[in-house]
Amino acid sequence: MASDLLFWGIIGALSVFLILKSSSYALDSIVRYAQKTRLSYYFVGLLIVSIGTSLPEIFTSIISSLEGKTELVLGDAMGATIVDITLVLAMVAIVAGKLKVSHQKVGISWWKVLVVVSLPLVLALDGRLSRLDGILMLASFTWFYGWSIYIEIKKQKIVKSIPYQFAFKETFIFGVNIGLLVLGVQFLVLASFHLASALNIPLYLFGAVFLSIFTTSPEFVIELKALINKKAPIAFGDIFGSVVCNTSLVLGIATVIAPIVIEKTLFYTVGLFMLAVVALSISFLRKEVIKRWEGILLFAIYLVFLAIQISYLLGKGFLFGMV
Repeated sequence: MASDLLFWGIIGALSVFLILKSSSYALDSIVRYAQKTRLSYYFVGLLIVSIGTSLPEIFTSIISSLEGKTELVLGDAMGATIVDITLVLAMVAIVAGKLKVSHQKVGISWWKVLVVVSLPLVLALDGRLSRLDGILMLASFTWFYGWSIYIEIKKQKIVKSIPYQFAFKETFIFGVNIGLLVLGVQFLVLASFHLASALNIPLYLFGAVFLSIFTTSPEFVIELKALINKKAPIAFGDIFGSVVCNTSLVLGIATVIAPIVIEKTLFYTVGLFMLAVVALSISFLRKEVIKRWEGILLFAIYLVFLAIQISYLLGKGFLFGMV
């Protein structure tokens, strides 16, 4: 058992390195493309970066649903939303000290985000997420992004044509690095799954507590790099775009492939926590500034969430094969 843990630990570490490098190069390409086309940094983060960094969750949802491991998808999507807010946004705020958020540059529609995030909780009141529920979640994704695209086109003077060689080069660089990112995360998911199996952790909580940290690692790298390069709107667009993707696109794809039966206690414990932290982060952003102490508060909230889930696992005797 010790040799297996060492082997998968090494695989996980190599995967993290691949994720860090590919995320960095992908962001550089996106920034160059945004500057050339005159798209706003927030929109680039919301539409392009967030979907790119959500590919690990999307691939995880497809593969897990086809294999009948729908609880893993559910836990990963909801846990990733919590991690995006309480870890990614928190750590970025702590590192930066103070994040200034201009409503003119970051046009987040607060109520639309809350509607999309709340929808799975409402649809699951009957104890399951059906294929029809999945279609409704995909529709909410289309509605949110369709409206965002309309607003961006309306207010921006976008360059209608760019040099072919530039477009091909940047698309190729972005595509290759997103492919490497997905490859790295898939190996990381595989490694974490084997490690979790050795610890006998239920799939839903494994996805919410452990896998979600791994699949959101690209977001943290890109947010931090965007802030270092003074491109904060990309960071906020990516964070809230990822939140929307996780709770509409990822869950929608999964439930269309295979309906999910809900274990209500676990589901709503994580789900209501998820909704609360999204609402709290929005209240911070509405003030147009996130201070270091607010980042520390978000991080503390994650520690509380983690403590609750681990205490549940210990109480049920799941960890380390205890039954």
